[in-house]
Amino acid sequence: MEPFRVLHIVTSMELGGIENFIMVNYRNIDRTRVQFDFLKHRDSHDFFDDEILDLGGKIYSVPPINPLRQKQYNQVVSNFFNEHKQMYSIVHSHINTYSAYPLRIAKDENVAVRIAHAHATTSKLDFKTPFRIYTKKTINKYVTDAFACSNEAGKWLFGNLPYTVIPNAIDSELYLPKDNIRKDVREELGITDKFVIGMVANFKSVKNHKFMIEVFSDVLKRIPNACLVLVGHGEMKQSIEKMVAEKNLSNRVIFTGLRKDVSRILQGLDVFVLPSISEGFPISVLEAEAVGVPCVISTGVPTDVKLFEAMDTFFVSIEDKNAWVDEIVSLQQTTRRSWAKEISKTQYDVKNNAKKLMEFYESKHRMCENLK
Repeated sequence: MEPFRVLHIVTSMELGGIENFIMVNYRNIDRTRVQFDFLKHRDSHDFFDDEILDLGGKIYSVPPINPLRQKQYNQVVSNFFNEHKQMYSIVHSHINTYSAYPLRIAKDENVAVRIAHAHATTSKLDFKTPFRIYTKKTINKYVTDAFACSNEAGKWLFGNLPYTVIPNAIDSELYLPKDNIRKDVREELGITDKFVIGMVANFKSVKNHKFMIEVFSDVLKRIPNACLVLVGHGEMKQSIEKMVAEKNLSNRVIFTGLRKDVSRILQGLDVFVLPSISEGFPISVLEAEAVGVPCVISTGVPTDVKLFEAMDTFFVSIEDKNAWVDEIVSLQQTTRRSWAKEISKTQYDVKNNAKKLMEFYESKHRMCENLK
């Protein structure tokens, strides 16, 4: 029997938090029963495209959402749903407030199950802000089911509409610490004798890399053998590289680019940092906690990312740079403790999460079949 297919609506499938959430679940569902396909808002070859095709998924693209060209967008997406109406009775949109656009069209085209998934707790301010405000106010009219990565994200996007928290999850087994991996990573990056601070985040303004460079510059004054490892890519990478060069930190800051082996890189760190202005529920913190790396993160990160009280995860306001420096310096002698085994027993382990997600899809699929 052929699996039924769920259409995931995304901006792209480059390496990022939302994309990681989808892919880690995709790898762990029973693909003989349900398959994932993708409707991207970019005509590009992305980081995960080849893996998607290898796993049996299909990839389609439509133009980026441009509120000033709404008529053209509506026509293209309407045509898509018309052409594939026999394939998709379930669509799952991951583009936050802008999910209102494709889900409204899906509703008009009688797609039965329309899921909006909140992955953030705020949106950036730019010329598109009025459109985001509008779509945030109207999105509830077009969804049949609301998901969120955290309670904060759900309340932010859906307000009083009931939503289900589907937490970001990891494959806990990948994060069990191994001394040989730590040694290999540190040798590979040339940081064997360094106090290693690391950040895993794409280079976007919301991730606050500029603040981290300022903090690191002050940390160096107190820990002369410190270095900073930045994992990720994005539109602000060049400006951050320029800032690092201007501060004469180029021999102390390592840009790794995109990495498929984040679980391995984390094992080489001494402290993990995430000074984001805001976050939905960052997988990178969960990954670092699983490995056992102490975490210094901003108060813009939901507190429920600290799963257990005994975890060495510390929330510090980005309004206080000196407090960041002090916290990082204080962690030099911290004993690492992996939480991977404990996480494996919670909803934050992907095997548990993927099972929950699959049961939801299957129940909705049965409902759709009964309506035929």
